[in-house]
Amino acid sequence: MEFCQNQTIRKKRFPKTTVVEDVLLKHGLRIDVDVRSETKIIEYVGEYMSKMDFLRRKRLKQGQTAA
Repeated sequence: MEFCQNQTIRKKRFPKTTVVEDVLLKHGLRIDVDVRSETKIIEYVGEYMSKMDFLRRKRLKQGQTAA
């Protein structure tokens, strides 16, 4: 698998990001560190979700029970 062209994705080596409030889209993704041009930021899934869904999924990912 080391020959895979998407090592960044496979090994989940993305820069630190934060979900922020956005006027147009309600939420956005901010990069918390300096990055070089052409750096892969994150794998784009293409899904829009509400803040409630985001928080629920975040809790589930952290091993907590959903409310």
